Amino acid sequence: MISELESQGRFRVAIQGFHRWLRVVDQGAKVLMKENIVEPMRDIRIALLEADGCENFSVSLPVVRMFV
Repeated sequence: MISELESQGRFRVAIQGFHRWLRVVDQGAKVLMKENIVEPMRDIRIALLEADGCENFSVSLPVVRMFV
C-alpha cells in the first residue's frame, strides 16, 4: 500500500499532466479525440482510486464514477 503523501503526489501529477495535455490541445498542436484522451484519463482514474485508499484523503464517489 502506498503512503498518503505519495498518493496525493501521484494525484497531483496526474491532474497536472492532464492540464498540460489540455493546453497542448488548446494551442492547436493536438486534436481532442477519444483515442488520444484515453491515457490521461487512465492516469486520473488510477490516481483517484489510489487516493481514495488513504486514511486522511477521501475522494467523492460521484467524481470517481465520472472518471470510471
